[in-house]
Amino acid sequence: MPFFVAFTAFLLCLNIQSGKVLVKRAFAAIFVFALIIQIGASNKCYWINNQRYEEEKNVILTINSRLTENCDMSKPVIFIGEYTVSESLQDKITVADSSFVGKIVHRFGSPKNYATAKKIYDYIGSSYLTWSIESSFNNSRPEEELYKFCDYIGVSFKHCTGEQYNEANKKYSKIKAYPNKDCIVETDEYIVVKL
Repeated sequence: MPFFVAFTAFLLCLNIQSGKVLVKRAFAAIFVFALIIQIGASNKCYWINNQRYEEEKNVILTINSRLTENCDMSKPVIFIGEYTVSESLQDKITVADSSFVGKIVHRFGSPKNYATAKKIYDYIGSSYLTWSIESSFNNSRPEEELYKFCDYIGVSFKHCTGEQYNEANKKYSKIKAYPNKDCIVETDEYIVVKL
């Protein structure tokens, strides 16, 4: 995207038929400045997304080590709940209340929309684990995207069925969430992990 904008700006600069060199230089300076801002924003987005990935990878690896120590890994593993990224990552994707923009949000926004309005990046920094638990493309194979993520980082869990997932969601929704030691429950049929 930044390179497309810069290339378009370059062509626009070339097409200015004005004989004034100052106008051409002003356009060039504005577009170079816009390019620098966009490159910085792209790098920040990439960095935030990488931080989220590393955090969630560590969560899965920690859960895997707990499961291999204490549970029968031949059973399906079912993830329930919502994972919330750390405060340090949340600070990078939201506007601070004390900032100018934060004050505007509180002054003119409605109280029920503060959290949404304060979010800088809606698609970057949000938890992939939560999305992959809640958004199933195939009801007979819930959490398929989460299992793919686990396979990608080198952890393999046995997949659960839709019935097992629905039962675990109803039955174990009240257990304590990760990182609590009690976030894992092993039954005769499957293992439940609440994030």
